Amino acid sequence: MNLKYQKYKFKLKLAKSTHIKIYPPYILRSMLGMQLKNLCCIFKNLKTCEECPVNKKCAYSFIFESILDKDNKVFAGINRAPHPFIISADNYEAKMADFIEFELTLIGDAISYFPYIFQAFLQAGKSGIFKERVKYEILDVVVQNDSILNENGDLNIASDSCNWNFVKNDDKAEIENISINLKSPFRLQKNNKVVSNFKYSDILKAAFRRVYELSAFYGNNSLIENKIKIDFESYDKDKRVVK
Repeated sequence: MNLKYQKYKFKLKLAKSTHIKIYPPYILRSMLGMQLKNLCCIFKNLKTCEECPVNKKCAYSFIFESILDKDNKVFAGINRAPHPFIISADNYEAKMADFIEFELTLIGDAISYFPYIFQAFLQAGKSGIFKERVKYEILDVVVQNDSILNENGDLNIASDSCNWNFVKNDDKAEIENISINLKSPFRLQKNNKVVSNFKYSDILKAAFRRVYELSAFYGNNSLIENKIKIDFESYDKDKRVVK
C-alpha cells in the first residue's frame, strides 16, 4: 500500500482571548465544509452533489462528499469513500486561548485543492469562529518545517509531498511493550456499535482498515489484487492490556 500526503500546520490568531468550549477540529471541519461549498459550488440550484456534472472535479465534493461509483472495485455498492483529509489539534477545551494551532493532512489528489482550502479558512476567519463568532487571522502555515505563507499573504506551495508505504513483513519480531498515546477524542466501533472494552488487535484492525481504504481510493493498494490477509489476533497477549 502506498499513499501520498502532505501536512499543513496552521496558526490562527484570535481577535480576542476566548474560552474554548469545544474540541477545535470539530468546529474547524464544519467551518471548512461550509466555506468550501460556498467558494466552489457553481450549480447552487441543485439539491445534492450527486446531481452535479462536475462532482468529481469540485474541491468541496471531492473532499467532503467523496462520491463513488457503486460498481467500484473496493467496496461494491458503497457510494462514498473515506474523506481524504484529517484535522487534528491539541485539546483546548475549558481553556482561554489567544491562538489556535492545528494540523491539516491532505491525502492523494486532495493536495492539489489546498489553495481552495486555504481560501476557505481565510473566509471563515472573517465570519468568525465558535458560538461567539470570534474573528481570526491566519498567522502562518508551515509545511515540512518551512513557512509557505509569504508576507503579502500569498502562498508558496512548491514543497514535494510525502509518501507512506506499508510492507507486509512475515518476520515477527518480539515487542515487549506497545504504547499508544491518544491526543484527541477516541471512539472505536465493532459490529457497528461503539465499544469501551477492546484489545490491541481491535485498534490494529481499525487502523489497517483505514489505511487500506485510503490507499485504495487515493493511492496504490496492491493488497486488493493479492488478497493478502493479516492475523491481527496473533498480536494479542495477556500482558498487553488496553487501559
